[in-house]
Amino acid sequence: MADRAEVSGSIRFAPFELVLEPEELRKNGIRVKVSGQALQVLIVLASEPGRLVTREHLRKVLWPATSFGDFEHGLNAAVNRLREILGDSAVNPKYIETIPRQGYRFIAAMEVEDKQVTLPPQIASTEPPGRSAKLPFRWWWIAVAVAACILIGLACLRVKTRLEEASLLLAIQHLSAVPLTSLPGNVTSPAFSPDGSEVAFGWDGETNGAGYDLYIKVIGSENPLRITRHPSEKLSIAWSPDGRAIAISRVSKEGASGIFLVAPTGGPERKIYSRSSTYGGWE
Repeated sequence: MADRAEVSGSIRFAPFELVLEPEELRKNGIRVKVSGQALQVLIVLASEPGRLVTREHLRKVLWPATSFGDFEHGLNAAVNRLREILGDSAVNPKYIETIPRQGYRFIAAMEVEDKQVTLPPQIASTEPPGRSAKLPFRWWWIAVAVAACILIGLACLRVKTRLEEASLLLAIQHLSAVPLTSLPGNVTSPAFSPDGSEVAFGWDGETNGAGYDLYIKVIGSENPLRITRHPSEKLSIAWSPDGRAIAISRVSKEGASGIFLVAPTGGPERKIYSRSSTYGGWE
């Protein structure tokens, strides 16, 4: 039995091309930096042009193992990120239309080139016959490999503040130094995604200085997305090589210390290592 969908071909809409194998988004032939669950949501919606894709169906296909609250947060974050990348609007949509309390509809005029999608029986769509198959989210395929790589690196690593290094990198790329954020409060441990489109960092602005939580923002955007809600005394951050997970090393006096994996669009944290509440000590 197949473990994943077999996909080929591409879907064109306006200046964009959604390539299904390998999975990537292009604009005017140039690859657009988008990763993780946002890209998976776009593939599912584009496979059903003009049809309502319910939030419940998206949950079953892409978030089968999460709680309702985590799914709601993750889906909303993924759709908001897609709209930002596509230059779309929820009020006057060109590509993704929101159907209140039901789901979403992909409304762009599009061309499909040699699209072939075959789903394994265990995740086949429950929609009526004639509707396109949905693509599964393959998070658990890479979880074990990502966890092993991160454990090896983090076992001997203390991530230090790299805000000056991040500013230097931007100066090299854009020939002028610009601040990543102008947020009030304290920012710590910035880390760029592998494709350079996003930056993750710790910030204590929404906790009134009570501790750091993980935030992510798209480079060039203004508003960061809050990923965790466990204010910590110290927080270190590292992306997985494929950009689909973030490892955080947290020190907290409330018993939430350790190393955790979380998706860049939010959702449940998965603890992979326990540590003491002392920054240099391990349990």
